[in-house]
Amino acid sequence: MFIQENSDVYYYSPEIQLKYLDDSMIEWVMDKAEASSNGQARICMHSNKDDLVHEMFIAQKKHKYVRPHKHIEKSESFHIIAGKLIILLFDCNGKITSSIILDAELKESLFVRIERDVFHMPIALTNVVFHEVSNGPFIKEECVFASWAPEVDDKDECNIYIDKILGCVL
Repeated sequence: MFIQENSDVYYYSPEIQLKYLDDSMIEWVMDKAEASSNGQARICMHSNKDDLVHEMFIAQKKHKYVRPHKHIEKSESFHIIAGKLIILLFDCNGKITSSIILDAELKESLFVRIERDVFHMPIALTNVVFHEVSNGPFIKEECVFASWAPEVDDKDECNIYIDKILGCVL
């Protein structure tokens, strides 16, 4: 059913015309995230990186570090499917300007849209699965990482940064 692009990314087989997500797939993608050294896995509903709309179901382990970033020409939306996720927005100096918790169980906030050119960072407060949509095609150079946040390779600094950020907002 799925074609594995790399250790974390799966696409539906091209011959499948009706693409869907059910409870067994939520469990499957979460298991893939748990087994991943990256702490994340995704099922892409779009056909390839050049598609004009990118729809993904992304599973992340609790406290998975995603470096704050912004997309120069893209908006992004997140719809929580399982678990609890906080989305943080930052100014260009790294000050938190806004945050929202998406909680699949409480259902108080389930969806958020982030406009283009805004630094943001999702942090999984529990193991999560969420639906992310953005416009394509994917152009790596249009993603700008925050210079004031640690790079993903420095695990200790990433954990310290997450603790600091969560201490400010929770």
